[in-house]
Amino acid sequence: MHKFSVRLIVLVVLPFLFSFRNSDANLSEHLTAADTSGLFVCTIDDKPMVIKNFNAYMRTVTGGYRQLSLSNDRFSKFFLIKPEVAEINLGAASMQQVVIHYTDPANFFLYKPQSGVLNIKVLDENRKVLSGEFEMELTCKNNPAKKIKIKNGKLINIPIVYVQ
Repeated sequence: MHKFSVRLIVLVVLPFLFSFRNSDANLSEHLTAADTSGLFVCTIDDKPMVIKNFNAYMRTVTGGYRQLSLSNDRFSKFFLIKPEVAEINLGAASMQQVVIHYTDPANFFLYKPQSGVLNIKVLDENRKVLSGEFEMELTCKNNPAKKIKIKNGKLINIPIVYVQ
């Protein structure tokens, strides 16, 4: 009877543990279409971050240019200047296309991209939806030796809200 109990535990518990571990790494791949409306997903230094029911905000700024903002509690600034479907290499040269600032919630240090890529795959203004991917390495403004790595970033079917 004891061997049967151990086998039952192994058969039930181990698959559950492995599926839980893998679900964080590949969360966006396991969600249904209903779960993926307005999803902002990434891994920050190997810790998953998921924001559901996320919106992007399109506004017209001084000079008549449009700006698309994806800011949240960690990304104090995440916006596209003159948004379009494009692959943008991040770093100092990209400052004309995108502004990204990350604020560490533990100490409120500000980080900016040193390298990486933001790939806007869908910017459909008729359907009012945005999708894309991103990865980057950020450097602390006050201490350049401190770095944060962001991997597996996904913008999944994010509704675009137009503001004035």
